Amino acid sequence: MRSHGGISLRGVSHHGANANLMAGAAAGDVFARADSPPRFSLKDPPDTWQKGQIGTNQCIKKYGKSSPDSLCQTVHINSVTDFCLWAPPTGPAEIGDTETEEVAYCTKDGYGTRLIPDNTFNSIHFLKTKNYVEVLGTGNFTVLNIVKGNTGGELDPHGADGTGNPIGGLVYTEAFTGKPQQIDEWMMFISDSIFCFRACNPDDPLAWQRCQHIYDTEGCDWNMPSSVGYDPTAHTFDSCEGDDPYFPGINDGATFHHGDAKTPDPHPPPVLKNCQNAQSPTNGYKTPDAPDPNQVVQPPRPGPTPIPGGGGNNPHVPSPTNPSKPQAGGSNIKPNTAGGTRTRTRLGSKDTGFEALVSTGMVLATFLAAAAVVFL
Repeated sequence: MRSHGGISLRGVSHHGANANLMAGAAAGDVFARADSPPRFSLKDPPDTWQKGQIGTNQCIKKYGKSSPDSLCQTVHINSVTDFCLWAPPTGPAEIGDTETEEVAYCTKDGYGTRLIPDNTFNSIHFLKTKNYVEVLGTGNFTVLNIVKGNTGGELDPHGADGTGNPIGGLVYTEAFTGKPQQIDEWMMFISDSIFCFRACNPDDPLAWQRCQHIYDTEGCDWNMPSSVGYDPTAHTFDSCEGDDPYFPGINDGATFHHGDAKTPDPHPPPVLKNCQNAQSPTNGYKTPDAPDPNQVVQPPRPGPTPIPGGGGNNPHVPSPTNPSKPQAGGSNIKPNTAGGTRTRTRLGSKDTGFEALVSTGMVLATFLAAAAVVFL
């Protein structure tokens, strides 16, 4: 699939078929507003509210302030240091395979969610306009169960069948009123290294156009263009206000559809003002010391030959191992392919007659060449 802004959405096709069917339709048809979710108070949320929901919205009741095992499916977006992301409940996994069942990972406790470990982010840019709030950035999101190398996917409240990705997901913000406010229209893209999340003001009658959900293959930089935040080497952490008059997919009065001959360039990024530097959010939660499941673990090099009679009850003497037998952890270490030095079989062993003949010929050729040099 196409890639824009450092994130492509391989494997995410839940909107693609619908978008292609709408190619050539009028703009009003393309942007037909989806139904809004029911209204729920954060003080009295439902356990679940959509068929097929794997988690819960009663997050604090079930998990307290936070829990690494939380299946909370309510996220918040309030500030550069107070927001949540959707990511797989188990992993390593691809977003496209788990989009209906993602759970909440947050930068702070108190929401009953999982926590995003300290030092996860390389950059974060938070933006507030009168019509939406947005947070975007870069980092190592393999710590959120996203498989290394996954180019990502889109989450939104509508999904292929109208139940949302994730099913049962709810979004709240305090950015517009100072109190928790349920968001009807939002969109999020996330991969193993980049994310962007926009929540549109529910009082804006055009919120459904500013938070579109049909451009899932265009990615972050196309749907949420920004002059800062997407460069992981810049280590930018800031919070800004801004103005943004553009709608995703509408350029000079023309509406883009999947299937068109040309994908238009991204809109110009919002004009920023009142920017304040910030720090990367911390909550005291560290990544567990267990090996990163997304990293390829190289098999151990062959060890020294065990002392005869060793092993067994002597913890300082390694027991013999069969390198062709599956080892603990499920790895299958094949002979001479584990990164160790390949050992040549001794000449004279029963299966190496040809190798011995070749070696003898090489020695004889070397002797004759040396003799020729002497006589010359």
